[in-house]
Amino acid sequence: MFRAALANPISADETARIVRNIIESATWQLRHPSGADAGAFLGWRAGMNDEQWINWSAQEDDAWYDQVQREFGLNARQYVKGAGAADRS
Repeated sequence: MFRAALANPISADETARIVRNIIESATWQLRHPSGADAGAFLGWRAGMNDEQWINWSAQEDDAWYDQVQREFGLNARQYVKGAGAADRS
């Protein structure tokens, strides 16, 4: 899924601005979303408990890829050789 997201990466300048802001703010915030889809993904993840997250991640390959397509509009299959569970990164 992350390989597929890299098809439209954010710029190094945007990432640098985020990192600089983290350093200068001395924040203790755990996550700092960067890129157009990061906030939406974190919001999606926050909408489920740990058991649901584990169950989502443990689906059979076809079901997992289908759900990624439905929920994110992302065809992750095309970026993974063999499209096996071990390749989901």
